[in-house]
Amino acid sequence: MPHAPPDYAAYATSIVVKPLALIVPSPPEPLGPAVPTEPERLLSYKFPIKIGDANRPFDGVVGFFDNTDGVTDWKKLHTYFTSPSSAAATEEGDPRVSILLENFDTLCPFYTAPDEYTSSADYVAAKTGKLWVKTMLIDPYTPLHVYTPILPITSSQLPAWTVQRALEKMSAIFRLGPVLLTKDVPPRYDPSDPLDTETWMEKQRERTTDPGTAKIRLPIGGGKKGIWEWLQPYRIEPEESGTEERKYNALDVGEEDGRLRLDPGPYTLVEGFLQLGRPVVTRDA
Repeated sequence: MPHAPPDYAAYATSIVVKPLALIVPSPPEPLGPAVPTEPERLLSYKFPIKIGDANRPFDGVVGFFDNTDGVTDWKKLHTYFTSPSSAAATEEGDPRVSILLENFDTLCPFYTAPDEYTSSADYVAAKTGKLWVKTMLIDPYTPLHVYTPILPITSSQLPAWTVQRALEKMSAIFRLGPVLLTKDVPPRYDPSDPLDTETWMEKQRERTTDPGTAKIRLPIGGGKKGIWEWLQPYRIEPEESGTEERKYNALDVGEEDGRLRLDPGPYTLVEGFLQLGRPVVTRDA
């Protein structure tokens, strides 16, 4: 699989890992739009279909999940990237299933008679229900390919604007620790400031960080280099269920100047996640 293009360096996630995209591509259309003269013979045709190819560097398919009645089965990832020892059968607990010639999916033509339905909505629903759908994990910068023994190779690629819009909303995150601090983080979880998708996005839009009021200080740059957050994990035991949960509070990070000081003890070792709250490079930079 090729490297990401130079444009990817403008996004914060480029310092962490190469991106992957989870998509549901448009399924192939049925073979032959005309009314079949011999429907039984037409439906008897079956042929295997291959998604992606690990030996071709221009193919961006990492793997795919099966989809039944609009519901994705996340328990099995069909992929070419498995360990050599599990080429024929995956190990216990490993969700990966090797894509081999023996387990290629099979397609067959179908025909949906329009005169059997009273409305166009019913006809479209019936036709859609027969389509072949997969949830795919791909390289967003590389086309994906589908191979069959009777049709030309079909390729498809995500539009550039969809990739750009998604990456602009993503931030970099690192697992960090243990880190020695002269001042402890809040010892208890604050339920009034939960960390989830909605609260995090709202905080980034209204954020005005004062370095002097930061609850944690680390030797990282600030200013034009980005605004950082420390995601502190807490173990919570709900009273109702009795099962232990892990929740997070987002703490503003101030810049530690690194000068030698004799701060009073005790010092604290913490572990958590360091997240870039705002992009390193903005449109105004």
